[in-house]
Amino acid sequence: EEEAGVRMSLMSLAADTTPASALPPGASVDLANAGATTTGSPTGVALNANRSRAYVTNKTAGTVTVVDTATGNTVGTPIALPSGAQPTEIISNADGSRLYVANRGTNNVSIIDTTTATPTVIKNVAVGTSPEHLAISPDGTRLWVSNAGSGTITKINTANNLITTPSIKVGTNPGGIAFSPNGDYAYVANQGSGTVSVINTSYNTVKTLAGTVGNNPTDIVVNPDTGTGYITTMNGTVTTFDTTTNTVTGTITTGKNATAAALSPDHKILITADTDETITAIDTGNGAILDTLQTDLSPTSNVPALAYHPNGTTVYVTDTASNALRKATVTIVIAPNTAPQVGEHIIGAPDSATGTVAGTVVATDAEHDPLTYTL
Repeated sequence: EEEAGVRMSLMSLAADTTPASALPPGASVDLANAGATTTGSPTGVALNANRSRAYVTNKTAGTVTVVDTATGNTVGTPIALPSGAQPTEIISNADGSRLYVANRGTNNVSIIDTTTATPTVIKNVAVGTSPEHLAISPDGTRLWVSNAGSGTITKINTANNLITTPSIKVGTNPGGIAFSPNGDYAYVANQGSGTVSVINTSYNTVKTLAGTVGNNPTDIVVNPDTGTGYITTMNGTVTTFDTTTNTVTGTITTGKNATAAALSPDHKILITADTDETITAIDTGNGAILDTLQTDLSPTSNVPALAYHPNGTTVYVTDTASNALRKATVTIVIAPNTAPQVGEHIIGAPDSATGTVAGTVVATDAEHDPLTYTL
């Protein structure tokens, strides 16, 4: 009688449930200061379409300074805004032909034509009380304005600069605005209410984001690749939420009170600008803190704004107290790949009918690379 052979089959690798980094295997991020440009009490910053210019709002002077991003030098005479404007946020449309400035002091939005040799305000649109934050809808057709004093949102047609929706009631002291990847929803951070309003962009109906947002939410950005939203707060955390369910999903502890956030062009890094004049880099894959940089070596309390250059290596941060636009570099450092760690294999008892032995290979990889095995 022929003796039955014993066959062995290693069934699976032990599961590694650690969230994967959005960065390449073994990558880290290094933030570094790269100079500053003197402006006047800057409160907002935006880049033009080809990113050759940074436009900086100056709260005290009521102007917009133009900065050459290659040299760091100011260009021409600052753009004049309405008297008493106290400008806050500034944003550009997709082709860079228009800038929009929220004027908290005069309750209007200035629209600037940048196609001429000397950029000039072409219209001031009256909105709600104390407008502070702006966003352009994903299709580019509407400018959304959050009015901190009246607790409302105003919508402006970007083609004719006329108001389409005068007032959508949200929470107290609304701030940053962001949109779901498909444009169906707008999200508004209500700093005074400690909530985020969810607005149906077609019908202007308002609900509240489900879950605990955190104290004093200030700004919101949404990753268009994953649909994950990020809410900066004044309690040392960044809150994450799902734009498909409109529900809070988690919290990233930074230990920093942040007033602004921006995603890298590839959406793998989230940068927050913090009130202690630091910026923090966060991995959007696993929420890990990648690096923190002190942008002012003599820091004071600040309310910084932030812009991420599309080259992926440069960030601009406003420093109101020091009258400066600060520049920082973002460098991704690739470390040598670490070999997988193999543990003791788990071997089961032979199957009495077939002689097959089942088992498990125990192995993990620090960079979360896919692992294979060969018998």
